[in-house]
Amino acid sequence: MKKIISILFSSILFFSFSLNAFASSNASLYSDSNHLERLNKIEQIYGVPMYVLESLDEETLNIFYTEVNTEDVISKTSYVKFTEDSNGQITTQSFNEAEYLNEIALEKITLEDNPQTLAENSWMKIKLTLLSRSDTVGEVSGHFTWLTRPTFRLHDVVGLVVQNGTAIKDSAAGFYTYQTSQGTVNNTWTSGFKYFIGGVTKTQTLAKPDYPVTSDNMFLKFQVHKNGAEGLFGTYGHQQLSISVSSPSFELVRTSGKLKPINFTLGKSYDEFTDYQDTNASWSK
Repeated sequence: MKKIISILFSSILFFSFSLNAFASSNASLYSDSNHLERLNKIEQIYGVPMYVLESLDEETLNIFYTEVNTEDVISKTSYVKFTEDSNGQITTQSFNEAEYLNEIALEKITLEDNPQTLAENSWMKIKLTLLSRSDTVGEVSGHFTWLTRPTFRLHDVVGLVVQNGTAIKDSAAGFYTYQTSQGTVNNTWTSGFKYFIGGVTKTQTLAKPDYPVTSDNMFLKFQVHKNGAEGLFGTYGHQQLSISVSSPSFELVRTSGKLKPINFTLGKSYDEFTDYQDTNASWSK
């Protein structure tokens, strides 16, 4: 009788443990599926690539707002070429995705045929996004990605400014990541935001680790008090010459999005590119 009870008890335990393992496995799969769906939506709305999102912790992921229909998100993606000539002067040009792919193909052909004639180019991808969070509050963001390693790795700056609304104090968030052969390293921004009436800037020193950097990403967002139809400027400033201050501070000109240094004279120390995105009727929803 003891043997029968022992066998029966063991069977019940085994069956119970199996059910728990099955339930735990299903929960894990469901959780993984939800997490992947969340990352895919963040990538779709904000343009941050999956390899970057997968490197972020939960606290950083929480800065992204996904309670919105993707059809109501207003965005613009541009590819910017920084070209340095033989005199060290840098010019910028903006392209859409199809034009960018064509330019890259032409560069490859030129490099193969005559490497000496090819100017030194660096490429950046910029995505500007506007979305509505309520009848009175909107959100703007910019994602800036170096697709090729820039020549200088000093104090760069990203900034966003709206034409009509007002930046909400303490609403800014963002991060800087860089990628090497050893993986992706993330630096979540918790301070250092420069607020002004229509926008926010953030200065970041580009990393110089032991391994070559293959990609740099900066993401900046903040909320605004709506004031009718809106326009968004997104600006990236790339430092190429040394300056007299160790912590440069910037605002942006509201009507043009251009860099406005606060604690030094700009001169030729920074190359900058400014992109612009209009809104539409969905901003008022």
